[in-house]
Amino acid sequence: MERKEKVTAKQKEKAVKDYLSGKYTLREVAKQYQVHHSNISKWIMLYQNWGEEGLKRPMHNRRYSDEFKEEVVQAYLTNNYSLYDLCRKYKLRNFSVIQSWVTKMQNQGRKL
Repeated sequence: MERKEKVTAKQKEKAVKDYLSGKYTLREVAKQYQVHHSNISKWIMLYQNWGEEGLKRPMHNRRYSDEFKEEVVQAYLTNNYSLYDLCRKYKLRNFSVIQSWVTKMQNQGRKL
């Protein structure tokens, strides 16, 4: 059974454009759409990376090679990139994927 999104892609696009226009603060936009301001930040990143398509719910999970994951984790740990910067640089949709890769690699005892 497919989950229904609380906010549609068109609403997300309008929220992003409202914020980027400078008319509203992040918190004002979040209040208008009844979501946490971190959601608006994520929508902005997705919109900047992929345009309108980035705001649509993906149909499937992407798969990444171990080499790609290690590259991202190394960049996170050694180059002082923020999670936001890494998502933009590597075209990732979610901050938490990086955090899970870091945790998984540390739990496996890999030298990072």
